[in-house]
Amino acid sequence: MVLKNKFSFSSLFVLLLIGLTIAACNKDEGPMTGVTDPMEEEMEEVMEEEMEEEMEEEVETTVEEDKENIQTTLDNMLVCVEDMTSARAIDVLLRDFLNVSEGEVYNEDWSSGLSESFDNVFDFEHIDENGRFNLTHHAGWYSYNHATATWNKFPVTDNVVTVQFPTSPELDANNATIVIDEYVDQAIILDGEELYAPLNLHAQLNVEGQKIFELDIDKVVYDANSTFEIPVEIDARLFMDPMDITLDVVRNSSTEFTGNLAFNDGNSCRMSFEADVTLKDDDFENLTEESIDKLHAKVRIGDLSIQSLAGLAELLGQEDPSESEINSLLDLDVLFKDLKIADLEYDEAEENFVLFYKDASSESAANYIDSFLEEIEALIVEFTGEW
Repeated sequence: MVLKNKFSFSSLFVLLLIGLTIAACNKDEGPMTGVTDPMEEEMEEVMEEEMEEEMEEEVETTVEEDKENIQTTLDNMLVCVEDMTSARAIDVLLRDFLNVSEGEVYNEDWSSGLSESFDNVFDFEHIDENGRFNLTHHAGWYSYNHATATWNKFPVTDNVVTVQFPTSPELDANNATIVIDEYVDQAIILDGEELYAPLNLHAQLNVEGQKIFELDIDKVVYDANSTFEIPVEIDARLFMDPMDITLDVVRNSSTEFTGNLAFNDGNSCRMSFEADVTLKDDDFENLTEESIDKLHAKVRIGDLSIQSLAGLAELLGQEDPSESEINSLLDLDVLFKDLKIADLEYDEAEENFVLFYKDASSESAANYIDSFLEEIEALIVEFTGEW
């Protein structure tokens, strides 16, 4: 399939401005004819560069370039995973606190003892009895005492929970601090019972003065249903040094939703899951796969994306779909920088997906995925053990 370059409205506007500028200069027969205004010349160059950039973004690639772009994207993801395995958040949580190695948690007894003794001062019974977390009641300065292996609580004047503790059993001082300085909840009805669910929350973990984790729930909206109130809008962010994870769910109507889950470390890690969902009704209490009327989904990894804009909702309702049903309903497109480069179809005999490029050639997705998964396993085998 041949893709034609398309000029955006902004490109046409730029051309129009350039044309008007040239026309104005040609009409100037005064004593300044032939003299170029430096500012005008600079503006023309800027506009021409912007136009060229937009045109370059829409230039069609060859199949060989498409294959290179797919491989480059997966190589970048391997760099992402390698960077994350050495990230500060992974060091603190998996290596120091839990001491995870080849699927085993070697600090389990120590970490369990630390949390169990914390129960004695935090008053978790108050949460159980009231069915909610009360920031005002639990506010205080909690500090682990290494000499007695117990926790101390000190009063504070503000509604903030501060918890200081060590990140490793080998330490004799507290190097980590958790701060919870915002929590607001709301009474909702779920299965006929009243529960308290969060509306806003902010919590942060600092280790040796450096922010390692941060959770920020900015907004949650629950459905105004008398018996089954579930969250229908969410705006939340989790920072796990150096990764930012954002979740954004918007309710466009009583049955239409848009969702986006994104991962970004500001470097090689850029990935997102996007979905547009239309339900047949707003009976959330009896929600099943068959309740979905339409489902459009897109997975982005860097500049590469895979999308399904057809019968994904219908496919979810099938118990044992055939190869032809999967391909006709999924209708998967592979795109690079939002330009289609291939179709993706399921091959039942191979038990894998096949890429069909725009020149009618094809190859198994296993050519890329098998080696990619082997590389991933090698990068995380320290924590998981052999797959």
